[in-house]
Amino acid sequence: MVVCGFLVGCDRIEEVIIFTQNKMKSESARRYIADIEPKLKQMYGQTILDYHVGWVGLFGQEIVLDVWTPEIVVKVKWQKTSGTADEKLAFDIWQINECYQQPAILVLGGTGFRQGAINFAKQHSGEGNLESAFTAPEFLRWLGGTVE
Repeated sequence: MVVCGFLVGCDRIEEVIIFTQNKMKSESARRYIADIEPKLKQMYGQTILDYHVGWVGLFGQEIVLDVWTPEIVVKVKWQKTSGTADEKLAFDIWQINECYQQPAILVLGGTGFRQGAINFAKQHSGEGNLESAFTAPEFLRWLGGTVE
């Protein structure tokens, strides 16, 4: 589904595009993304949610970006209970560094991430395309403390 087109590489992008249809995200993650999107739009001028950007991942799959802006990608990982999401962080960080074509922020939400996994993600901040890794509350503070 195409919402509308825009010119990549423009100096100014004034149009706001919102495109949401990723059904793989948990309700908590979708709600969090919807909460942060207005602040990101205010900061970067444009956002696209669940953006099919055309980048290809490790296994040849299309990468769908949680939140795209002209300057940064925001990837949200949400884990309510302890489990395999911790183990998938290494892959996510690798894919951000090897397959993303612009800087990214990784946001870890929910109470299920082990502290070691959070520390691992933060230790890789500043490497390759992974600009920063935050917990969900830390990212809200980074955005300016509150969301609309």
